Amino acid sequence: MQLMADKSAGQLAYTGYGNCIRSIYKAEGIGGFYRGLSASYWGCTEGCIQFVFYEKLKKRLLEKRNAERSELGLAQTTDLTKLQYLWSAAVAKCFASILTYPHEVARTRMREQARDGVFKYKGMWQTINLIGKEEGRQGLYAGMGLHIAKVVPNSALMFLTYEIVSKWLTTFEIKD
Repeated sequence: MQLMADKSAGQLAYTGYGNCIRSIYKAEGIGGFYRGLSASYWGCTEGCIQFVFYEKLKKRLLEKRNAERSELGLAQTTDLTKLQYLWSAAVAKCFASILTYPHEVARTRMREQARDGVFKYKGMWQTINLIGKEEGRQGLYAGMGLHIAKVVPNSALMFLTYEIVSKWLTTFEIKD
């Protein structure tokens, strides 16, 4: 329902969720609900990259922080500041999102309705190649700025919350 319909190409403008579901099922069968699934699976790599990069950033920042504390004669720490956790998560998410963003474009394009009964985009790699050929790198990264503005703050706050809650939970002793 997020995609605009081109009525001149035989596409339907859905009137609601029920109409959308019935129309997709009627035109494409059960498989129509899974268009873009392969590109969605590629999106899983974004989370993997983000976690690995986040952990690497935390490790480097902790080493740097402990080196500074050592110079000041302070004890070593196992924690970063809240701001360091926040920025580490933001940088990691931004990096992972930029690296994997073409899957977002491919997934969206693969979910477009057929034009005059023909689907332009068939599979993830075919879609990425076609967009690259027709629109260049700019097409593969269309809309990325807004995507980054949406996902980076969300992820940064989520990771900061995780670190705070995780630290808080370790203060409780579990007794059998």
